[in-house]
Amino acid sequence: MALDETLYTTFTTTAIPKNHTCNPEDRRCRQSHLRQYVKIIGAKTNARIALPLVGVSRVSGDIRLVAEKGSKCATVHVVYGIKAPEKATGPIDAIDWGVTEVCTDSKGHKHGISLGEILEEFSEKNNATGKVRGKLHARTRSLRKVNTGSKKARRIARNNLGHKKQARRRERAQASVRTLSGQATKEVIYGEGNRTRARGKVPKTQHSARASS
Repeated sequence: MALDETLYTTFTTTAIPKNHTCNPEDRRCRQSHLRQYVKIIGAKTNARIALPLVGVSRVSGDIRLVAEKGSKCATVHVVYGIKAPEKATGPIDAIDWGVTEVCTDSKGHKHGISLGEILEEFSEKNNATGKVRGKLHARTRSLRKVNTGSKKARRIARNNLGHKKQARRRERAQASVRTLSGQATKEVIYGEGNRTRARGKVPKTQHSARASS
């Protein structure tokens, strides 16, 4: 059901339990017990239905009320306008994304040149681990053919065929790639040695660029 802003109202209340120990004058205490409601038109004249919401959010403009089939719950959909991005400034600099390096700019400068080493090291370790795991899988299968309840097969599966080490290795590699990619992108935008605004640095005029791939 679609409703424009004339067909519903919103309000919030603060309901602090009597046995609660926090001070009602405390702002954080009041906020933790805020409850937001949406009042919509009902079947009877001048009788609106108050729907409690989960959490407190900005509800305005046209909304859509969607009732969940087979449930007493409903969802309120709100449309927010998207702010247009500011017009890019500075010279245009094209970049080419790579594999051995993060990217190469239109001047031929390579950024993030250690990307290939990170990917190669990760691939080689995965390849070596995969070969060993393949042999262990074959070993457990042969043991279970002889004895379905083989204790040795269970020990191999428990101690040597898990995924925790693989997951940690993948997470470390992904974190390294994210860090290197961020550094390389900032080098293109802000210039070499001027990678972040967090330290109070500003883009260099000669390096400011609008990236286009």
